[in-house]
Order: sequence, then C-alpha cells, then structure tokens
Amino acid sequence: MSVSAQNDGNAAGEVAAVLSVDGVGIDAATLSVGPGESVSKRFEVDFSVAGSYTVAIETDRTVAERFISVSYPTPDPSADSCSVLPSSVTTGEPFTVTASISNSGAGGEVVARLSDQNGEIESTTLSVESGGSQPVDFEVIYDEPNLNGYDISFDALSPPFVGVEITEARIR
Repeated sequence: MSVSAQNDGNAAGEVAAVLSVDGVGIDAATLSVGPGESVSKRFEVDFSVAGSYTVAIETDRTVAERFISVSYPTPDPSADSCSVLPSSVTTGEPFTVTASISNSGAGGEVVARLSDQNGEIESTTLSVESGGSQPVDFEVIYDEPNLNGYDISFDALSPPFVGVEITEARIR
C-alpha cells in the first residue's frame, strides 16, 4: 500500500503515516512536503501466515483500509501404488505396507498415515517436491488375532490435513 501527500500551500509541511495490520502498527513514516509538491511513500508487508487481514494506512487527516486474503499453494498428494506384503500373516509376524506418494500441488510436507478400524497405527512426514514422488514404508505387527481381519487404510494428508483415501487392503 502507499500513501501520497500533496501540499497546495505556501509553506513546507509534514504528514505522519502509520501502517497497521489488524489494528497493530507495524511501520511508520513522516513525509516532508514542500510548497506545491507531492510525495509518496510505499509500505510493504510480508505475510508469512495465510489468513484474512485488515491493512490500513492512517494519517492525521485520513484512513485508508484494505481487506486482504492471503493464501499459499499447498501440496496435493496421491498414491501411485500401494501394496501389502505378505498379504497373509499370523499373529506376531510383521508385514509391510508400501506406497509411492506423488504430489501434483506445490512442493512441501505431506503426512502419510496408516490406520485400521481401531484408529491410527503410525504416521510419518515426507517432503515431496511439486511433480515428484516419494516412497513410504510402514512395518506392522498385530499381537492379537482378529477373526474378521484388519482393514488397513492409507491416507496422505496435506495442510489443512484433509485425508485423501488412497487404498485399502484386508489383512487376516
């Protein structure tokens, strides 16, 4: 945002300008304006957090407000493949769930989460570049048998952590 001051008088003057974001002053400047002159000051704000903001420049004569919505691109994860090996195990034997996570969104962190009908088993955070993919493995051991088997699901999450169901396998 910028502020301009024009002096239509015969004497030099000053105008104080304050930049605020959501009512908190973050920068200030004093503009010196000679007779018949016009000056401008450009304020810059670095928004490191996405959200909605009210940005204002206030002088002794006026207030200019702008409502700004800031968003940043996020990862968009999906699975190229998912496998469970071996597909049949007995109590106490390990099995591995493997997936390849692709990212068609912005590069960044993706949370890979392995769950069953009882809740989350394990999760890990991966850094996946835009257009890239990253493998992920989870080793699981069930200590108790389940006559109905276990429904294993694999989610890849990105902020704001909305789950994307990728695949499901039945382990008995």
